[in-house]
Amino acid sequence: MYEFGRENEKGILLLHGAGCTYRMWTPQIKELRKTYHVYAPTISGHEKGDVDFLSSAEEAKKILTWFEENGHKKIVAICGVSLGAHVAAELLQRKNDFAEYAMIESIKAYRYKGLALKIFSHIGKLILKKCANTKGYMAGMYKKEYASRDSKNTIHIMSERSLDNIMIESGQYRIKDMPRAICAKTIILYGEKEKRECLLNTKILSKQIFNCKVVEIKGFRHGELAIGNPKRHLEYFNELVSKEPK
Repeated sequence: MYEFGRENEKGILLLHGAGCTYRMWTPQIKELRKTYHVYAPTISGHEKGDVDFLSSAEEAKKILTWFEENGHKKIVAICGVSLGAHVAAELLQRKNDFAEYAMIESIKAYRYKGLALKIFSHIGKLILKKCANTKGYMAGMYKKEYASRDSKNTIHIMSERSLDNIMIESGQYRIKDMPRAICAKTIILYGEKEKRECLLNTKILSKQIFNCKVVEIKGFRHGELAIGNPKRHLEYFNELVSKEPK
């Protein structure tokens, strides 16, 4: 767990996407650390010598255990994108009052099974590895060199098991059906160009939250808000917590 702005009382948890590390959040950390105690873990399997990634459910368990062992029962906010959105959803389901606010982006729901899932996983791994050996989609699509460097370095050191588990989860991840119980005031966002893949999980999760707003961002692709437009991402976040006492 990486921490920034430790002098601040209010905590915010940032959960990155697959194939990168907490450094994906570099611009947001720079700003948020001025006001918040920022907690930015690197998800398992994404750093050299790290244990393999198993599932988002396991990551949520590890994160909750870390906070409990360090005497933190609650935080102000969670922000998760892509794989990090999976983990954020698992956290909110496991502990419905863990955060006062939640910002979840690009929580896709492919529904592959059997051979189709194997093909999806194989192609997904090839695409990730290609990104690590070329200019990279972070720099190409999102025009963020810092994120591209981080992604290249990360994918090169990831184990086959971690890559397999991530792609298998990505190909079949579905939010668990549960009663409405999540207390965090939440905004769920997805890009217009990924709408079809995000609608199912967005619908399932939003029904479990007492106060939830869903936003489709015109012209955006997967994870493009958090990665490609950090300033706008912060604007959405600040609007979400605007009634939080200073």
